[in-house]
Amino acid sequence: MASAANQSGMKPSTQICALKYRQPSESILSEEGEVVLLVVKSGHKATLYAHRDLKLLIAGRDQQYVEDFIQYVIPRAQESPDELFEFLSGLTAGPIFADEVTPFDEAWIAARYPKFSPEPKRT
Repeated sequence: MASAANQSGMKPSTQICALKYRQPSESILSEEGEVVLLVVKSGHKATLYAHRDLKLLIAGRDQQYVEDFIQYVIPRAQESPDELFEFLSGLTAGPIFADEVTPFDEAWIAARYPKFSPEPKRT
């Protein structure tokens, strides 16, 4: 996972953390996986974006885990966005893990991750 900092060492005001899903057949520390969630932190606000085909990308046995994970993240994005972003950007083991943290703009998301949409609806 890459860390985002500008040349002055300061973190940019808007950052994105790409979270990957690790298939059950992969090693718990494998970096292989599909980006399934994006967390955008802008100032003191965090927004969660989910891959449009999220349920199709997650193995059946991990469906409930991922749904619970999202239900955990959504309210914390409102309550404690800075702490949540730091937590998510540090995930390294388990089915959901951080791939990269980078500065971006809104057009960057659309260009790099066209199959994502804002916060998944609660089920």
